[in-house]
This record gives sequence, C-alpha cells and structure tokens, in this order.
Amino acid sequence: MPFSAPTLIAALTLSIIAFPAAHAALPLSSGFKSPARPVRTALRDFNKKRDAIFRYERAGEHFACRNAAGEAGFNTVSILDLLQSRKGECADLAGANLSGADLNGSNLRGANLTGAYLRGTIFFNADLSGVRARSAALSRANLRSAALTGANLSGSDLRGAVLYDTDLSAASLESANLNAADLRRARYDDATVLPFDDQTAAKRGMIKRKAGRNRRSVASLISADDKISGFKLRWNGAEYRCMDQAGNPGLNSTAGEHVLKTKKGSCSDQQGAFMFRGADLTDADLSGADLTRADARVADMRGANMLLMQAPQLNAEEADFSGAFLFVAAMPEANLRRAKLFGADLSGADLKIADFTGADLSVADMIGTRMPQAVLFNANLKEADLRWADLTGADLRGANLQNADLEGTVLDNAQYDAKTILPFASTEAVRRGMIQVEK
Repeated sequence: MPFSAPTLIAALTLSIIAFPAAHAALPLSSGFKSPARPVRTALRDFNKKRDAIFRYERAGEHFACRNAAGEAGFNTVSILDLLQSRKGECADLAGANLSGADLNGSNLRGANLTGAYLRGTIFFNADLSGVRARSAALSRANLRSAALTGANLSGSDLRGAVLYDTDLSAASLESANLNAADLRRARYDDATVLPFDDQTAAKRGMIKRKAGRNRRSVASLISADDKISGFKLRWNGAEYRCMDQAGNPGLNSTAGEHVLKTKKGSCSDQQGAFMFRGADLTDADLSGADLTRADARVADMRGANMLLMQAPQLNAEEADFSGAFLFVAAMPEANLRRAKLFGADLSGADLKIADFTGADLSVADMIGTRMPQAVLFNANLKEADLRWADLTGADLRGANLQNADLEGTVLDNAQYDAKTILPFASTEAVRRGMIQVEK
C-alpha cells in the first residue's frame, strides 16, 4: 500500500531520531571500531614524513637544506618523479643523467647536481638557487632566465650554454668553461665568482648589480603563456622577437583605443599613432610594440613595460618614463626633450641622435646603451649607470653627471663645457677623448 506524504515524513523522522540511540547501543563485539587510533597513527606518520623532508631555507647567515629538526641532508627523488612533477627541492641527483630533459620552470632549490650530466637540458625560468653543481656537464643547456643565486657551478662545463637573463648573484663559476656561452643580460654582484674580470663580463653583455638597484628580469616582463593567439614575444633560439605560434614574425593590428583602455599593446602596430599624446599609460605593456613616429608628448608612461619596443623618431617630449623598462628598445632620433626618465632601465637601448635636452635621466640604468651623437644638453644624469655605454660625439654641454658611473663608457669627441659636471677631473676627460667647448 503506498505511503502518504505525511506518513513517509513521519517514518523518516523516527528513523533519524532512533539512529543515534541505536548507534550508541552497539556492543564492542559488533565490529564497530573507534576511528581515533588510526587517525592518530596516520597523523603521526604524516608528521614523521613531513619532518624528514629537507627544504632549502635560511640557516643563520646562509641558506642550506635542512629538515624540521635542523638536520642537514638531501631528499631522495626519482628521476621519473622529477620529470613528472618538476619538483626537486634539495633532491640528491649527484651524477644523475638528465641530458636533454625538459625541466622548464622546475623547483630545484638546493639540489645536489654534483657531476650530473645535463647536456642540452632545459632549465628555462627554473629555480636553481643554491644548487651544488660542481663539475656538472651543462654544455648547450638552456638556463635562460633561471635563478642561480648562490649556486655552485665551479668547474662545470657550460660551453655553448644559454645563460641569457639569468640571476648569478653570489654564484660561484670558478674555473667554469663558458666558451661560446650566451651571457647577455646575466646579472651578478660583488659576491659572484667569475672565471674572468668585470671588463670581460661587460663585453659579453653581463650586468653587475649595484647596491639599492633591483633590476627586473626579462622573463618577468614576458607572458609565459605560449598558447596566446596572435603575435607575442617568443624566444627563437637566439633572441626574443614578436612571433606567432608557428614562429612567423609580425605585429598585432591592435587599435590604439584598445591599448588606452586595457593598457595592453604588446607586439602591436602603433606606427604614427597620435592618440597617445597626454595619455595615461602607467604600467602599460608595450613590449615589442612599434611606435615609429608616434606622438606620445606629455604621456604618463611611468613603470611601463617597453622591452624591445621599436620607436624610431618617437615624439615623447615632456613624457614621463620614470621607472619604465626600456631594455634594448630602439628609439633612434627620438624627441625626448624635457622627458622624465628617473630610474628607468635603458640598458642596451639604441638612442643614437636622440634629443634629451633638459631631460631627467638621474639614477637611470644605461649599461651598454648606444647614444652616439645624442643631444644631452642640460640633461640630468646624476648617479646614472652608464657603464660601457657609447656616447661618441654626444653633446654633454651643461649636463650633470655627478656620481655617474662611466666605467668603460666611450666618450670620444663628446662635447662638454664649463657648466658640465663630470665625475672626474678635466685631465681625465681629455685623456678619454672628450672635447671642451666654449659657451
């Protein structure tokens, strides 16, 4: 006989009320067991495993692989697990053969790679801080944009390896073989041990950090998503270029209005654009964009990402580029009169014949910047980092270069006058090929 709705509800209610009582009445012999003991056992086992794991953490003034008890050691990680998870913090991989493996973006902080075979291994954007890799075989390895802070690569074979944009702060490369290695944009500091001097490092495109300056890596300014449709900055094996997924070079047909609204214009074609005049482009992404002959007068571009931007004859008079990233940007013959570039990164940029009359370039990073015939009349270059820059024939009349770093800077035929403030005596200026002119 079918139950009515009230009868069914009443029956269910009685069963629910009765269940706790019935449950409490179960004898121990009924097979019911308290879960407390297995839970405690599982928790104890979990804590043991957790406490046994070694992590790369600060230990006093240094970093080391230690477990929760403070003991030093390494974790046992199989190569298969490492390749699948890309997690190998403090892993003991001494002598392991990982040649040709793809460890892109992996975490190998503090790992022991002593004597490991890593020929052609991909470590792009990997965290290799503190790795022990003495005498490791790393020829043709791809270490682009990897973090190698505090790493020990002494005696390693790095012939033909790509170390573009790597962080080598406090790393040791004593007796390492770096023949034909790509060291462009690799950053190091006073604690880094190199197999050559600073002059050779500069000639090979390396950048020595200065206290109080934290230069951003190129990788941090490029989207890691290779599935993006259209053109984006991609690595072609030698350099970054605007390419599609098939590797074809080109630019996106992004409307200027869209760039203004979203502040996203990477690899976009903005040649001759006029809508950027007085625009708010703070923190905008214009990496790889083409702004040839564009009008950006009085624009606010503070903190903008202009990595590899192409902007010949750009008109950016009185624009604000403070803190902007203009690494390897091409801006020959640009109008930057009275522009603000305080703290901007112009390393490796092409600024030949550019007009910086009255511009503020104080504390700017201009390592290796090419500025032949540039006009820097009355410009503020106080504390600018101009190491290995090319200022051949530049107009430095009335410029302020107080405390600027001119180590290795090419100053042949650069003009200065009585109002120019140089970081050295006039005798040194003459020795370096500068020409003093009258007012």
